[in-house]
Amino acid sequence: DIQIVEQIKNGEPIYLGPKAGGTKFNLGPAFYYLEYLSGLIFGFSPSGIAFFIPLLSIASIYLFYLLFKKIFSQKITFTLTFLYAISFFALKYSHFAWNPNPTPFFVLSFLLLIYQIRENQNWKKFLLLGLIIGIGTQLHTTLLVAMPIFTFLTLRGCATVNNSLPIVLNKINTRETFIPPPVLPAQAPIKIKMTKVVFDKLGQRLKSVEE
Repeated sequence: DIQIVEQIKNGEPIYLGPKAGGTKFNLGPAFYYLEYLSGLIFGFSPSGIAFFIPLLSIASIYLFYLLFKKIFSQKITFTLTFLYAISFFALKYSHFAWNPNPTPFFVLSFLLLIYQIRENQNWKKFLLLGLIIGIGTQLHTTLLVAMPIFTFLTLRGCATVNNSLPIVLNKINTRETFIPPPVLPAQAPIKIKMTKVVFDKLGQRLKSVEE
C-alpha cells in the first residue's frame, strides 16, 4: 500500500482499489485515498498511512453507543458498547491496514444516518449519507451490494424523502456517488467486465451449494 500511496503523493491518480478476495473484481480506490489523507496528517510511513484505522475504530465505539441508545435502555446500551469495545475481532482488526477494517465505522455511520433521516430529513444528511455510501461501497463487496439496497428499501416509504430527493440530485450526481466513474473505464483496457465477474462468482458459489 505504501507504494500506491507514494504514487498518489507524486500526482499519479489511482482508479482501482484492492481486488475482492479470489476474484478479478476491483473495488474502488477510496481505501488508498484514506491512507493518503492519513499520511498527510501522520506522515508517509507504513504506520502513518495506517493510523486512521485505529482512530476510526475508536470513533466507531461512540457511534455504536449513539445507535443502540436509540433502541435499548441506557444500561443495556452501556453493556453492549463495553462488549463491543473489548471484542477480540474489533481489537484485532484495528491494529493493521486492510480495506475491510474501517467498515464498522462506515456501517455504523450509515445506520445512524438512515435512522436520523427517517426522523428528520434534510438534504445535508442525504449528502453525508451519499458520502458514507460512496466510501463504504469501495471498502467491501458486501457493502457495494447491501448499502444501496438497504437505503432504497428503508427510505422508499418516507414521504419527505420524495421532497428532499430533487434537492439532493441538484447538489450531487447520484451515479458518481454510488459508483466511482474511474473504476469502470479503468477496467476496459484489461477487458474485465466487473458485472460479469460478480455474476460468474455468484454462479460458481450457487453451483457448489447445489453439489
